[in-house]
Amino acid sequence: MNQPDSSNTHKPRGCAGLFFLFIVLVGALWGAGLGFFVWLVDDASQNVAIALAEFRPKVGSKVYSTDGQQIGEFAIQERQLVRLSDIPLHLQKAFIATEDDSFYEHRGVNPFAILNGVVWHTIKTGSPRGGSTITQQVVRNVEPLGIGFERKIMRKIKEAIAALQVEREFTKDEILELYLNQIFLGKSAYGVEAASRQYFGKSCTELSLAESATIAGLNRAPNTRNPIVNPKEA
Repeated sequence: MNQPDSSNTHKPRGCAGLFFLFIVLVGALWGAGLGFFVWLVDDASQNVAIALAEFRPKVGSKVYSTDGQQIGEFAIQERQLVRLSDIPLHLQKAFIATEDDSFYEHRGVNPFAILNGVVWHTIKTGSPRGGSTITQQVVRNVEPLGIGFERKIMRKIKEAIAALQVEREFTKDEILELYLNQIFLGKSAYGVEAASRQYFGKSCTELSLAESATIAGLNRAPNTRNPIVNPKEA
């Protein structure tokens, strides 16, 4: 009677051990990476909230006559600050739909939007898109934070860390209000109020649904697709 070959009986057990060791190693690396990321958020970005709280968007200097009438204004960045409660809801929703449709769900960073921008948009157009949330755009546009606009991995990491910190310290409405007052919308217009007055000659509180959609669509190409330079594209 033939006896089974005992030399092969221990191979499956050895493979299982190696697989278990691989899982443990991957888990350890993932845990270390997560721990390092949390440390960065708590340590390296601890001044983000202070810088944003002290930030004041630039506004122009107004000139008045002796009888109190405004006769001129000087500004590098044309901006008129408005409270979120004074901005029509359809204008707010237009920007959220265009720039960050999960704004009120995420915590500052949207991994799925980043993956879509890097992978799908690259396949579709040949070049990646950032997938930045509204919060990430805020920290990118606030000069004291020093994030900048360079297309580098380290800059995107800093931007993401800062966005997470901002979401911990500020409400969604506070972030959206700062965004809508800070964003560049073509010509010399910064913020929705300046853009509304520049392109439609009225306050953003008076914008129609179509006018709000037009302004919300300017962020991607504000200098080349605004209603003054290119009405058809706008």
